[in-house]
Amino acid sequence: MNPNPLISICIPIYNAVEFIEETIDCFINQTYQNWELILQDDCSTDSTWELLNEKYDHNPKIKIYQNNINLGIGKNWNQAYDKATGEYVVIFNADDLVVDDFLARGISYLNKYENIDFVINSFLKSNEVKTAELEATIHAYQSITQDLINIKQRPFYRFSWNYTLAKKTSLDSLKNEFGLFYPTQVCDAMLWYEAYRHDLTAYYTGEIIGTYRMHENNNSKIPLGEFESTLLWLIPKYAELFKLKIKAKWHSGIILLIKYIYACLKHKKAPKIHAVRNIIKYV
Repeated sequence: MNPNPLISICIPIYNAVEFIEETIDCFINQTYQNWELILQDDCSTDSTWELLNEKYDHNPKIKIYQNNINLGIGKNWNQAYDKATGEYVVIFNADDLVVDDFLARGISYLNKYENIDFVINSFLKSNEVKTAELEATIHAYQSITQDLINIKQRPFYRFSWNYTLAKKTSLDSLKNEFGLFYPTQVCDAMLWYEAYRHDLTAYYTGEIIGTYRMHENNNSKIPLGEFESTLLWLIPKYAELFKLKIKAKWHSGIILLIKYIYACLKHKKAPKIHAVRNIIKYV
C-alpha cells in the first residue's frame, strides 16, 4: 500500500464568497500534505470567482475551474469529481470546516482496515440547538462509534460525504448514467443509497472532526428544494428503501401528499404533476 497516497479534495462552489476562504484554508493547513484541491465554480453571481483567482491561482496544488453556464448541484458536483486524480477523495461543501488532521486520521484508518471503502466521521452544526431529534441522532452515532459497518445494515444514519474519506475506486463503482451524482438537489443522499445497494463497507470513527455551517444560503434552505427533489428523484429510484425508511403504512402516501401540497401553498408554487404522481405510485 502506498504510505503517502494523493487525496483529491473536490469542492463544488456557488456564491460562497463569505465562507470559501476559511474552507480552503482548512485544507491548506492540513498536517497531511499530499493533496490536490479542485475548486469548481458554478457561475457564481457574487465575487467568488474573482476571489478564487486572486488568492489561489498561484498555488500549484489548487486547481480552479468555472462552468460556462450554471449547471446546478448534481451536475456541478460531477464536474468537480471527474477532475480528481487521487487514490482517495473528499467531496466537501464550500462553506464548512474540518480540523487540521482530518486527512491524516482518515489515511490512518484506511491503512489499518485495507478492505473498507470509506472512513466516516461525525460533525457539529455551527448554530447547534440540542433538539430531541438531534439528541437521537447523536445517540445513533454513538451506538456505532469505532465500528466497522456495512452500509447495507445502516442506510439511514445521517452520514455526510463532507466528512468522509473515500477510495476513488469505490466511488467509481457507484457511477450512474449521469456520473457519480444524479442531477438533483438530493444527489448526496442518493449516493448513500447507491452505497447501500452496492453493499459497501465503512469505518465509522465516532470522532467529531468538522463543523457544518448553518446559514440562510444553505442549499437546504431553497424553498421546496430538497422536498421536491426527493419526490422527483429519490422516491421513484429507491421506492422500497424509502418505504422502509418511513416505515410506510397505508396512510403514509396521504400524509406525504398533504405535506407537499401545504409546502407548495406556503411558498406560492404550483405542485409538480410528476411529484404528485410519484407519491401516489410509490408511497
